[in-house]
Amino acid sequence: MKFWIKIVVALSVIVVLGFGVWAFFFKEKNEVVAYNKTSELVDYKESLGLKQKLNDLQSYDYIGDDVSNVIDDSTSTKKDILNIREIMLSPTIIITYDEGGNVTCYFDSYIIIEDYLDNAILYVLPYLKNIKTDNNLLKNLKNNVNEYIDDLKEFDTAIDILNECQKNIEGTEIEFEVLLGNYNSLRIKYKQLLNDGANLLNSILDCIRNNYGFLKFDTNFALIDSFARSLQVSSDVDEKREPFFSHDLHLVIDKLNKLNNNSLIFNEEFDEYSFLTNYNNLINKFEGEYDKALSKHNLEKKQMADNQNLSDIKQDAQKYLVVVLNVLGY
Repeated sequence: MKFWIKIVVALSVIVVLGFGVWAFFFKEKNEVVAYNKTSELVDYKESLGLKQKLNDLQSYDYIGDDVSNVIDDSTSTKKDILNIREIMLSPTIIITYDEGGNVTCYFDSYIIIEDYLDNAILYVLPYLKNIKTDNNLLKNLKNNVNEYIDDLKEFDTAIDILNECQKNIEGTEIEFEVLLGNYNSLRIKYKQLLNDGANLLNSILDCIRNNYGFLKFDTNFALIDSFARSLQVSSDVDEKREPFFSHDLHLVIDKLNKLNNNSLIFNEEFDEYSFLTNYNNLINKFEGEYDKALSKHNLEKKQMADNQNLSDIKQDAQKYLVVVLNVLGY
């Protein structure tokens, strides 16, 4: 009996030693996991060729192979298809109106939003190199990468299914209803893809902030942070409220676009120094208050920018929030 116990003990020691050697020499260190996982995601998404597929779908506004057989708005089903295509694929700003013909909101399509999301991830990616971050934050980042990859696979398949359907219908009402179902499915998957992309971008920023203790934002970094938070909200809300929060997201995109084109986004009252000082204080001290404000309706945000309707926000955070909301355009 003692002989067998000795064997078991010896085998256990070998296993432990073997694992220790593997962990020391082969297991990726936390400092490189965050960067490598995100880089692999970027490469994987590129390999799917989704940008080209979406560009092709953007121009595929007809059925079958007949470019003259364009999908029109002659039925409610076709109108719904055209509406979904606009929300997902419009190359220009989408504008909605009330019954009196007044503009209610304007916002960007999913394909435009995704382009800004991709650029934001590429911008912050180098900051992940050799960072040391909390294990829970690293775990969250890895989970978000895996969820995003799963979404990409489902989205890629959904595009192929939709294309196959649109190619093989002849134009009956029943066929268009089936096609509408495929467009609805694609829209839902696209929105989820954007939501998980926002979660990923936020988790990257969390890891970077944790590594440095706090984050001193430059203007581009601050706008990317606001973009990630605003996208998370707009892609979380229901379909009825989505245009209003997408409008708020557009305000951030507009500032990013102006910054990239060297256009002015500041004025004498709210200059760049004031914006960055207040943004850093807001995020580093009252991050939750900023997220709370972003989750409110556009009208409420405008009131907050005017230093009103702030009772729901901690008093010490209010002065920082007012400046940030004004610079963003509320």
